[in-house]
Amino acid sequence: MSRKLFVFISVLLFALTASAQEQDERLAAQYFANGEYEKAAVIYEKLLNKKPADIFVYDNLLKCYISLKSFDLAERVIKHSQKRNEANPSFAVDMAYIAKLKGKTDVFKSKCDALIKNMRADVAYAEQLSKAFQKRGEYAYAAEVYLKFRKLSKADLAFSLELAELFAQQGLEEEMITEFLNLLSYDDSRLDDVQSFLGEHFETKKEGADIMKKLLIKRVADEPDKMVFPELLIWLYTQQQQYEAAFVQCKAVDRRFKLNGRRIYQFAELTRDIDLLDLSARAFQAVIELGNDKPFTLSARYGLLEVRNKKLLSGNYTTSDLLGLEADYIENIRDLGVNHLSANFIKDLAHLQAFYLNKSDTAIILLKELSYLPGVNPQVNARAKLELGDIYLFKGEVWEATLLYEQVDYDFKEEPLGQEAKFKNAQLSYFRGDFDWAKTQLDVLKTATSQLISNNSIELLMIILDNTGLDTTEKPLELFAAADLLIYRNKPDSALLVLERLEKLFPDHELTDDILFQKGKIALMKGNYETALMYFERVWKNYPDGILADNALISCARMYEKQLKQNEKALETYDYFITKYPGSFFISEARSHYRLLRGDNIPQ
Repeated sequence: MSRKLFVFISVLLFALTASAQEQDERLAAQYFANGEYEKAAVIYEKLLNKKPADIFVYDNLLKCYISLKSFDLAERVIKHSQKRNEANPSFAVDMAYIAKLKGKTDVFKSKCDALIKNMRADVAYAEQLSKAFQKRGEYAYAAEVYLKFRKLSKADLAFSLELAELFAQQGLEEEMITEFLNLLSYDDSRLDDVQSFLGEHFETKKEGADIMKKLLIKRVADEPDKMVFPELLIWLYTQQQQYEAAFVQCKAVDRRFKLNGRRIYQFAELTRDIDLLDLSARAFQAVIELGNDKPFTLSARYGLLEVRNKKLLSGNYTTSDLLGLEADYIENIRDLGVNHLSANFIKDLAHLQAFYLNKSDTAIILLKELSYLPGVNPQVNARAKLELGDIYLFKGEVWEATLLYEQVDYDFKEEPLGQEAKFKNAQLSYFRGDFDWAKTQLDVLKTATSQLISNNSIELLMIILDNTGLDTTEKPLELFAAADLLIYRNKPDSALLVLERLEKLFPDHELTDDILFQKGKIALMKGNYETALMYFERVWKNYPDGILADNALISCARMYEKQLKQNEKALETYDYFITKYPGSFFISEARSHYRLLRGDNIPQ
């Protein structure tokens, strides 16, 4: 026989053997899944003889015999495998486990005790033995292995994370927390790991949080130079929604460790993001009161106005409220001077004046002056240009808006800011009825790196695609786009007239759900919350698979929570949203507000 033929036959035989083995494995797995353990055991026995080192096959064969209560056969398999690898303690643990299943608890205990008694100071061996106990649900023995290793090696912090998790498995809350605190005392870089584990643990073991609070307060007193413990206490307070206590602790940490307002500022941002606006304002104010020479003062001044802005414009407000906010912006700009430091204040003041105080011309002058200021961050300057473009569009000066959007698009290509500018231009083309050009731009933007731009682009693109084409008149979409522009220009009554005309001319059109949604937006703009709720509910109930269904449902949830103050209804609506639209752009918002309303943990 030639060498080439010999090699060919060998390869062929190997392939056939491997194929047969794979078939056996699949068949055994199928029997095992169906609960036909006797049939599965026959095949697994054969496979284990061929591959004695295959732990997966060994485990499944053992499970078969345990399920069949064939404990003698199970012991035979264990002994056979143990002979091949006597250094591996997991087989000895399995023998003890079988003794326990046979009702021989004394034998089980003596075997386990002997394994731990005869341990040596070997890290790999300790890991192997502990994991073998864990595999059989023997968490107390698994923990004892690590404790014995510490004693042998005199390494007092060895396996801290592993021990903490094992104590958690046994419901030993104080022991678990003590392990974590000891670890952090030695290595505070593990704080994220500890918080991650405890965050999940306390969702089901809330009593552990109270134990932890007591132990942490003691650690803060005993080890005053370690910032990790007050930081963990702040985290715990926020998890329990004890934000006032967290604020007090933030101020203490900032003062003790001379952080110049950094920790208080971080807390102000956190509370702002979860809409605890009054507390956020107090935190920003506390940073400002530290003095103008501190590094976070300017950001805190801006943050304070942001919070006031958010608070006013998210609910009912009067002209007097708006004028008061305008005065605060002007005062800050006067204090800082008209320069790069006040650029963000100028930009936001212009937005307030143009869109809420009917001072578009004043706002345009402000933004034009900003563009000539030296030292302004290019991103801030670009945002000011977008704001100026929005104001021109608000006034109906479409050409001026287009030029500004194109400038930012050109200067920040492929960046989120450039994508935002491109979307605004595409939206403008849609407003003007140039649907083909809008489609071209939106088709590119649907894969934008910004999730918000991508989501908005897809929604607008779908509206255009569904309502244009060879067999479709574009008149309904032209009217709808005109109404959309009027809403953007804060002319809700005129927009409503256009939408009603659209409904009259084209009843039962495919835009019906879009029209309902826009009517909901108009009602919301005018403070008619019950009417807005009615329109949004009609969208998500009557068109549950439409592209606006999730928008409408999240709008209902927000209104129940913010405007109508019906927290139970808001909780129910967020819950339904999470179940119904898990892939929605708004899913993170829904989950966050659901947890907040239910009293769950809020990330720090």
